[in-house]
Amino acid sequence: MWLARDSEKITKDTDKEKEKQTEKEKQVEKEKQKKLADVQSVQRVKGSLKLNNLNNITSNVNLTSENNGVKITWTSNNKSIISDDGKVTRPEAKDGDAIVTLTATFTKGEAKDTENFIVTVKAKEITDEEFVDEALKSIQLKQDLNCIVDNIKLPSSDKKNTVNITWNSDKPSVVSNNGEVTRTYKDERVVIEATVKKGSILKTKKFNITVKAKEKDVEAEINLVASSLKINNANNIDKDIDLPTSVNGALIAWVSNKPFIVSNSGKVIRPEIGKKDENVTLKATITKDGKSVTKDFTINVLAQKELIANTPEELDNIVKKAVEDCKEKIEISLPNFSSNQAAYNFNKFNDSMTELGGMDFGKPSPKGSFKFDGIKCIMTITFTYNRDINEIKRQKEETLKEVKRIVKEKTNDKMSKFEKELALHDYLVKIADYNSANYKNHINELEDHNAYGVLIKHIGVCESYAKAMSLLLNEAGIECKYVTGVSVRNGVDGGGHAWNIVKLDDGNWYNLDATWDDPVSDRNGTASLTEDSNSTVNHTYFNIPDSIFNRDHKRGKFEQSFPACTATKYSYNNMDVDEYASDGTLIKKVTSIKELDEAILDALKNKKSNLSLRIRGFKMSQEDLGQELSKVASKNRIGFNGGSISVPDEYHVNYNIKY
Repeated sequence: MWLARDSEKITKDTDKEKEKQTEKEKQVEKEKQKKLADVQSVQRVKGSLKLNNLNNITSNVNLTSENNGVKITWTSNNKSIISDDGKVTRPEAKDGDAIVTLTATFTKGEAKDTENFIVTVKAKEITDEEFVDEALKSIQLKQDLNCIVDNIKLPSSDKKNTVNITWNSDKPSVVSNNGEVTRTYKDERVVIEATVKKGSILKTKKFNITVKAKEKDVEAEINLVASSLKINNANNIDKDIDLPTSVNGALIAWVSNKPFIVSNSGKVIRPEIGKKDENVTLKATITKDGKSVTKDFTINVLAQKELIANTPEELDNIVKKAVEDCKEKIEISLPNFSSNQAAYNFNKFNDSMTELGGMDFGKPSPKGSFKFDGIKCIMTITFTYNRDINEIKRQKEETLKEVKRIVKEKTNDKMSKFEKELALHDYLVKIADYNSANYKNHINELEDHNAYGVLIKHIGVCESYAKAMSLLLNEAGIECKYVTGVSVRNGVDGGGHAWNIVKLDDGNWYNLDATWDDPVSDRNGTASLTEDSNSTVNHTYFNIPDSIFNRDHKRGKFEQSFPACTATKYSYNNMDVDEYASDGTLIKKVTSIKELDEAILDALKNKKSNLSLRIRGFKMSQEDLGQELSKVASKNRIGFNGGSISVPDEYHVNYNIKY
């Protein structure tokens, strides 16, 4: 028998269940807001953290371990120079300055991010004795010391003017202390001694020379001059040649058979790296008092074996090319480097990697050191990649091959740049899945962050999408830049993000975010990632102007100099092209509520489980769109057993209907 108290008990139980459910929902929302707050805290602390005097480290570095509840841990890529706790061991003077990457990891709750700081640890000051020893090694006399017929050029200091050099001859009547030669009628053997001094340090170096006897006639004289001519290291020419134009009153003219390699004045232009050495013939014509003789010199000009950076900008370009070519180690000559020249560093390394875009397959961290050879500075850079180098090269080769295949298959020469962009964008979004599992669990896999991820494995995060998009568009002949920055939500900076800007047929640049056009992504920096098999390929972030795009995107500092995106001609809605769901079904366009009702009625009558629509010319909220389904079903007396609705943006609605 049904009693009133039974009804009252059921009502109370139902109310309790509702209270529990409401409390659970509140708890979920509270946890969600806490996670978002943690992400924002991490980004604020990351943005405010600075290290002072990055280019001139001479003492221990104070590494902050906590800031406003955010834990900060540090990792050094060269612990022998800077330990993880900031203790500094300066390199010896002979080893030069050391470049070290310090990685700060910021953690609060589940929120996590990293930032690299590239610092230069100054070498210990070089001692006076080391200066003197280097100068002694570098002293060279250019003439043939066994056949001296003219004055000798004796340097008074080293090339950097750091030490003093004085000279003493054991036969000053034949060779003076300043190198002036007086020939006699017999060969003279002379010892000249260089004394190198800096501070209280003094060392010497001796040179044995032969001054040739005077000749009795002009022909003998010019023949002797010809005999005295010498080109040092003729088989290994790697720098300009000092070609004398007169010796002992005789004039000397030089002619090169390959002036594009060695000019008539001795200027050397070495073959590029990878090309063969060049053999060059230099003909010297020696003339005096109307008489002349010639002498040929065959020299070998070495192809470039070393990289040379005359400016910090050239260094950045060399480093960028090395990463593109998957180099593990390079040596770069810095002819204009000086110990107080702080510009030769890795401060712009991250900017260079941004410029490299999709061609950065290994995401390496660099480590550098300087060494002086007495004449110039040599910088050695080693790159530590996130995979074995052979695997990186394999991934690069396979990815670039796939890029060519996709572009050939999906585009043709008759298509406009916009049409090519649309085809490649939609293809990428359809084949790629956002790696929501790794995103949620803060797992940092290399392939999630290079173009190999979405193009070959068909999974990745925003960096992989943007790099893949960059490679595809560039291969299709469309200028495209890879952009990094942060997402923005409610005016607050969120987590790191990556996208592209594209230059189209009208010559204007457009914003393109393929990641956020994938219904399953990290949109707006939130962690609310859901799977939906009926999701459309969205175009909410396809060719969007800055005025809209910047509401939830913020470029990085380096990318602020990139072109502005203000045009709207090729925005997706202006172009009004067909759109397809992820299963290949054409998405029907509805331009009024009447057409919406007709599409819903057709789905209900034919028992369609999934209905994807594109809305144009009117707007409805998600709640109103859901009520419209119920209204059409009720009006036409068609039953259904619930379902779900998703509205990825104001232009699309996806119905999932159960019967």
